[in-house]
Amino acid sequence: MRAVRDFSERQSQVFLLISTFLVKYEAPELRAINDRDVIEGLAALASTYETSVRGVIYEHRSASLPAERLVNLLKPILTQAGEGGGSAFEGDAAVVLRRAVETAREAGAAEAANPRAFLDFLTRVIMRRPDADAAPGPDAGEAPRLILP
Repeated sequence: MRAVRDFSERQSQVFLLISTFLVKYEAPELRAINDRDVIEGLAALASTYETSVRGVIYEHRSASLPAERLVNLLKPILTQAGEGGGSAFEGDAAVVLRRAVETAREAGAAEAANPRAFLDFLTRVIMRRPDADAAPGPDAGEAPRLILP
């Protein structure tokens, strides 16, 4: 993925954390979120982190309610992940959030007919296979055998 091409290890972990959150996110109302909500919410959160890195405490808000709800659930997860990281973590988080916004915009531009192009892409990449949770069978470590008549 081009989105994580030059990330540090911590930035890659933050990107994976955000991506996993977005894939598992269930909107409290009946309407599912779309890429526009994700872009708006992540951009506001990135602005909050960028402002904090400069030493100013100011929380940027999203204009739409779905984006604001998304941010309100994501922010505590990032706060917990960044415990002890200080402004270095906030800077990394801001970079990752901006890259996610950029990637979502590119996905939306490439697939204009699908308002969830970025979210659908993340779902395809992040979701676990159904058989990944199953316990390995007795032959799990063995190579497949060919039986000839």
